[in-house]
Amino acid sequence: MRNQGCQELTLSSLLIAALCLEAVLMDFTVYIPPERMTWTEARLYCQRNHTDLVTGNIVETDLLANWLETVDVNKLWIGLHRDPEKDSAWKWINVKTGEGVSGHDLSQSGNWAGEKQSNCGSLNPVPNKWNSEVCSRELHFVCYEDDLVVVNENKTWEEAMTHCKRMNTPCVDAPETCIYKNEILNLEKLQDYSYVRDRIYRATTDEVWTGLRFLGGEWWWMNGKEPQSQGILPECPSHRNHCGTLSNSEYNAFWRCVQAGATYLFVQLCKMLFLATFFPTWEGGAGVYDFVGEFMKSTVDLADLLGLHLVMSRNAGKGEYKIMVAAMGWATAELVMSRCLPLWVGARGIEFDWKYIQMSFDSNISLVHYIAMAAVVWMFTRYDLPKSFRLPVTVLLALCVYKSFLMELFVHVFLLGSWTVLLVKAVLTGAISLCSLFLFVTLVHSN
Repeated sequence: MRNQGCQELTLSSLLIAALCLEAVLMDFTVYIPPERMTWTEARLYCQRNHTDLVTGNIVETDLLANWLETVDVNKLWIGLHRDPEKDSAWKWINVKTGEGVSGHDLSQSGNWAGEKQSNCGSLNPVPNKWNSEVCSRELHFVCYEDDLVVVNENKTWEEAMTHCKRMNTPCVDAPETCIYKNEILNLEKLQDYSYVRDRIYRATTDEVWTGLRFLGGEWWWMNGKEPQSQGILPECPSHRNHCGTLSNSEYNAFWRCVQAGATYLFVQLCKMLFLATFFPTWEGGAGVYDFVGEFMKSTVDLADLLGLHLVMSRNAGKGEYKIMVAAMGWATAELVMSRCLPLWVGARGIEFDWKYIQMSFDSNISLVHYIAMAAVVWMFTRYDLPKSFRLPVTVLLALCVYKSFLMELFVHVFLLGSWTVLLVKAVLTGAISLCSLFLFVTLVHSN
């Protein structure tokens, strides 16, 4: 897609491509086609033949303006446009979706020359200033192109790495003597993540493979460089999670919480079927507490531990991320299924009742409970859990499972009132949570 009739400039960049990359570092190539077009036509041309119009958050405008001074072009269209939803705002075009604008408001930038009365932005390279132009005016324009190659094929990590190495792209100018070599993504700089995520927006999977691998107890890029993001990577991933991916959505955590909620619903359905089959309704006398039966019913809550472990094992990332995704999804699903309808219908009634306030407090206690439970499950399933941690973690797991049983036993023995029950529940949950937090922090810092 490199047209020989275009003026072009290759800008060495720190930005890295997603999935497959020509050479080791990605280059931005800037083009000035010989045609003059309107702003809309110019953007369509750039999208069809390259990547998009040049924007200042991708290519440094100072470097671009210095080069443009040698090209003898006065004004050129760039990817700058008035925000259609806010007339006073100017923004860079949205390279991620290919439509509209995004990012911060640039209307107060010092790069403007004159009034901003029109809707499209151009660059005058001599003073290196932006101008507001009528969009129907025909000007030269600047396109850019990166070396990003997204392969929309489902492969394992090893297959993806081999596939990228076998992708040889002939150069347009000299296809017989020049060939671009490709490698799997090596994203070394933290500031590059945002751009790369935008460029893989249209990938057919939620995540794409990168050249990140856990080797010798540390994370490494396959080009031999150590990632700057060691602090946000899991310190000791399971054997199945030794290969790194990059998510193509900034909202991925939200949908993983939704998946966690769906897992909660499935687990509760299985528990209901199991209880209905093996634990029929208690037919004892009034006031008689079925200690053994209630204990066995509470044992069924072990399924919650398995469900939380399933959710966390399917999510890549640090322990904190896995725990919060699983806990938020679990607690939200429980809130929707057991408390939302009574709160919405009952609390809107004319007569005030303290039970709705109690229900709200109980929801917050449940959220803390599920965060602690997820943290304990995460610690329990680590293969490198120190021996000194095994007993306290196991005790905490048992307390998480049988907490409801202990609460019912307290109520039956001491005849507690509703507010007292809520207080005891909060104290017990707080104690479990503090112990879980202490063990979690100690374990993470010890590694």
